Amino acid sequence: MKSRKQSSPKTEIKTVWDLGLLYKNAKDPQIEKDMKSIELACDQFSKKWSKNQLYRTDIKILLQALKDYEKLEDSVKDAKPLSYFYLARDLDSNNKSITSQLTKMTERITKATNKIIFFELHLGTLDKKTQRIVLTHADFQQYHYFLEKIFEQSIHQLSETEEKIMTLKMLPSYQMWVDMNEKAIGTLTVTWGKENLSIHKASGILPTLPRSQRAKLNESIKQQYKSIALIAESEINAIVQNKKINDELRGYDHAYSATVLEYQNTESEVLNLVKSVSKSYSIAHKLYKLKAKLMNLPKLAAYDLPVDLKGSKQTFTFEQGVEIVRSAFLKVDPMFAKILDEYVAKGQIDVYPRQGKQGGGYCWGGYGRPTYILLNWTDDLDSVMTLAHEMGHAIHGELSK
Repeated sequence: MKSRKQSSPKTEIKTVWDLGLLYKNAKDPQIEKDMKSIELACDQFSKKWSKNQLYRTDIKILLQALKDYEKLEDSVKDAKPLSYFYLARDLDSNNKSITSQLTKMTERITKATNKIIFFELHLGTLDKKTQRIVLTHADFQQYHYFLEKIFEQSIHQLSETEEKIMTLKMLPSYQMWVDMNEKAIGTLTVTWGKENLSIHKASGILPTLPRSQRAKLNESIKQQYKSIALIAESEINAIVQNKKINDELRGYDHAYSATVLEYQNTESEVLNLVKSVSKSYSIAHKLYKLKAKLMNLPKLAAYDLPVDLKGSKQTFTFEQGVEIVRSAFLKVDPMFAKILDEYVAKGQIDVYPRQGKQGGGYCWGGYGRPTYILLNWTDDLDSVMTLAHEMGHAIHGELSK
């Protein structure tokens, strides 16, 4: 392994997000300025195009309306103030001030975007002849994918009033349930030896322990999750029921129909995939039997599944993980390694698990703003692989910009 000095000279590793790349802090006056700018942009677009619907019959006017909408979307989609508070909340779900501000921002953005909801609905009602024209017209080439998706999904759209209601109810019928459950999980801790571990850190070290200790820690983790079972049960029931209502109102035949359409698959493709996987369960059964044999066990328990037979005793600090990933990137393209160096130097990777922090890992970013990676590093090989995986998303995002 190369030394730190050889592979990434003068690179200081930061392990906590620097949200200052978005705003100075939660009270930064620029947040309110940006919110008002978004609200004003939505209001102006609504006033210009909600009454003037000539774009539904004149493709030249339609082209101008699409250009205006594209410009609007750049400022509204993934609104920067919302992004800041979502990320801040994921670092500390117990911060009531952040949660409160996020809720208020979400309500304001929802009201603002409801003013422009008419546009995509109207596009979906363009007559078939106009649809064929704009999908083949050279002037509309850059909007082809956008328009094609709208035309495909138009049979499931509701009236403007109903769509506004659907948008308004998203927060209390879905997002608040998800937030509550995540917040409850974020408060859970497990006592292990002399340490009081966050539930995510405890789950992370589980595969690295000897089996007797693994079973003991697994039981402690299960008991902690059981303590919020009623919350989790209510959350999943509310979300499933909300999904069922939405699908029935929009006329989807199956629970998966909306997702399949959004991902641009066909239902037959997905069902054939499920059928093929189901027929191949025997392969997984053989793998688990072999793994049990290699571990000298009569059969595997759930807490045995994530154990890495080859590397279970090997540990990696975050610094070592960065070196491993960076070395691999250098073999592909030095620019990839440079992006990684910039991320660790600028505080775009939040590394370690802690109480109140979102579990798992993800990569978040958008046009015109910094990308952030969330990890819950537990010094194992899986942590290194997660860093490499999320950096793959990040590199894709940087190149897309």
